[in-house]
Amino acid sequence: MKISPLTSSEKELMLLLWKLESAFMREIMQAHQEPRPHQNTISTYLKILVDKGFLRTEKHGRIFRYSPAIGKQDYLRYELEQLLGEYFSGDGNALVAFLLQQRMIEPIEETSPTEIIEIAEKQVPSLEEEKGEALKEEIAQFVRELVENTKPNKKKNSKKKKAAKSSKKPKDSSKNKNKKKG
Repeated sequence: MKISPLTSSEKELMLLLWKLESAFMREIMQAHQEPRPHQNTISTYLKILVDKGFLRTEKHGRIFRYSPAIGKQDYLRYELEQLLGEYFSGDGNALVAFLLQQRMIEPIEETSPTEIIEIAEKQVPSLEEEKGEALKEEIAQFVRELVENTKPNKKKNSKKKKAAKSSKKPKDSSKNKNKKKG
């Protein structure tokens, strides 16, 4: 299923529904933060989210129960991919470098991808056992993909560095010879 972007109001409503897992309009209205939008506004957004494929409905008599059709982690992944593409040219390393520069994360010295996954798993809040395990696996898969997507760049960079080092050596030695002659 193709995921599309959400407006801020749609996102706010989806966050609420991800938290509730499923709810009737009355429950959604009660759970919504103050100031609550009018019920017609919420109803309109729910219809839009159903049309976009984010919510499913289950009819109970004359009313509907709404539940997420797209998981929060799936949308988070979509948002992260958009962020990487728009601001970091799809380069996960550039994102990590930015987060380090902004001191939003701490540097991890000489850490393997497996160790990064283990560290990320420890950061996952303890949810119900199944949900926690599913979330940990999604994080692990995301980290693996980030690492795999950046591996070719590392190889290219290391080849460039080696080429730069080898090209510098003759230049440096010729400069030294000129100095000795002069």
